[in-house]
Amino acid sequence: MSQEALPPNFNGVVRLFPLPNVVLFPHALQPLHIFESRYIEMTEHALADDGLIAMVLLKPGWEAHYWGKPAIYDVACLGRIRWHERLANGRFNLLLQGLCRFRIENEIPADTRYRQARGWPMPDLEIEVDQVLKRELLREISSRLNPEHPLRETIAALDQLPVPVGVICDILAFALPFELRIKQHLLETLDVEERAHALLRHLRNLQLPELLPMPRQARSFPPAFSQN
Repeated sequence: MSQEALPPNFNGVVRLFPLPNVVLFPHALQPLHIFESRYIEMTEHALADDGLIAMVLLKPGWEAHYWGKPAIYDVACLGRIRWHERLANGRFNLLLQGLCRFRIENEIPADTRYRQARGWPMPDLEIEVDQVLKRELLREISSRLNPEHPLRETIAALDQLPVPVGVICDILAFALPFELRIKQHLLETLDVEERAHALLRHLRNLQLPELLPMPRQARSFPPAFSQN
C-alpha cells in the first residue's frame, strides 16, 4: 500500500461492509450491487467523503443475525470506490478496489444504519522481492493454463517486472476458487513468505487441470456485480 493511498487525516475509523461470501484483497477490484438501505447510506457517505469502505467477512452462523450485528473477523480489507453508478431506483453499482489489510480493534457507537469500527492499516511484511518464490508461484499458475491462454503473456511479464510477491499472492488469492476460510486465512497472513507458501499449498490441493479457462469473449463493462 502506498502512503498516498489513504487520506492524510485518516483517523482509523472505517465504514464496515460485512458480507458472507466475499473476501476482498489489496489490489483486487470487486464489483458490487448495493441495494440494502443501510449500505446505500454507507455508499452515499463514502462518496461524499473519502470513498473508503472496509469489506469484512461474516463468521459462520451469521444467518440468524444478518439484520443485526453478526460476528465478523478481525481482519478486513480497506477499499476505495473507483467507479460508481447510481441507478434509477436509488441503488448503486460499484467497483471497490482493495487498498490494504485492516485490523479491526473494536466497533464504535454510530448514528448510522451501517456499522463502523476503529482500527489500523496492516502493511505487508516484505523487505524485497523473493525471485525464487515468485517464479514458483507463476510457474504453478502457468501450468494450469491452456497453451494459448492470453494470460500467459501477463505471467511472463510479471516474471520480469519487480512486482512484489505479496501483490501477486493477493491477486491470485482473490481470483482463484478457494474456500472462504482459506481466503480469509491468506488475508490474515501478514508475512509474505508464509502467505506465498500457503497459497502454493492450497493451489496444489485444488487438483484442477485448468483453473483459468479460456475467455469466450471480451468482458463487458461494468462486469457482473455481487449482491450485498
